[in-house]
Amino acid sequence: MTSDSGSQEAMGRLRAWVDGPAPKYGFLFVDGPGGSGKSVLLRDFAEVAPNTVLDSDNSPYL
Repeated sequence: MTSDSGSQEAMGRLRAWVDGPAPKYGFLFVDGPGGSGKSVLLRDFAEVAPNTVLDSDNSPYL
């Protein structure tokens, strides 16, 4: 699991990517070692930004 400051930084980067100018690509690849908090980060982001996080089958993450 990431630290609170790391989580806040990652959440801020996700928000900036979604809210910023049209990204060059229509996806953002989230990578990291097992247990680093990727799923928690995406679940939390999906709660605050509905319809921005899709699962591998293109359905909303939640």
